[in-house]
Amino acid sequence: ITPRYGPTFLVGSALLILASVLATTQPDGRAFLYVAAMANGLQNAVSSAFTANLIRSSHMSGISSDIGMIFGQMLGGNLQNMWRFVVLSGLASSFLIGGIVSYGAVTRFKSTALSFSAVLFLFIAVAEIGFTAYQ
Repeated sequence: ITPRYGPTFLVGSALLILASVLATTQPDGRAFLYVAAMANGLQNAVSSAFTANLIRSSHMSGISSDIGMIFGQMLGGNLQNMWRFVVLSGLASSFLIGGIVSYGAVTRFKSTALSFSAVLFLFIAVAEIGFTAYQ
């Protein structure tokens, strides 16, 4: 963990708060989608950098392609990437669970559901900054 991750998550938290405000004040607009996408891009960049591109945390396209490729290798007897298959399958399951939870949150809390992610980003940022300052 490097000191640059904390400030990056602070920016992501600010973007998600802005997206939540925009979604509430301009529900028919699209600006909140672009701002939320920027926050997702930051999250994806951090997770990709931290895991050497093993984990892409904001989209499924690469994950599903990798799972299919590794599964084909395993069917052919090549079990070298089985550990990666397990990690990616767990991540795909997390996407499914996250989608279900997000649907419930948006159904109940509408546009303010983005605030939950903003608080999570803020918590990660503060924890990471505290952790790196302590070391």
